[in-house]
Amino acid sequence: MKDLNESDLVTAVEAMEYYKVSINERNGEFEYDIDCVVKCKDGKCDETMHELWINWRGGEESDVDENGELWSGSIGIGYPSTTQISHADFVVLEKYLSTVGAPCS
Repeated sequence: MKDLNESDLVTAVEAMEYYKVSINERNGEFEYDIDCVVKCKDGKCDETMHELWINWRGGEESDVDENGELWSGSIGIGYPSTTQISHADFVVLEKYLSTVGAPCS
């Protein structure tokens, strides 16, 4: 395996985008946000967010209704709201929030 030098690591970090993500769920009379952090390759973030939303709670494209809302049984799942963050913020937040790749909820 090739050893990475500092320049390689900086390039890898710069090729990523980092986000704090909130997904709103509506479950009967209860409504709440679930927060997580996401890292994705630069230029692939829209695709990553859509995939995160569709796969939330094991969903599929067919779970999206005619109004564009995703449903998992009786739970309505809002499209993720995102805030782009720095790599340094991501490193701190991933200690407290779940990351994509691990369950966000």
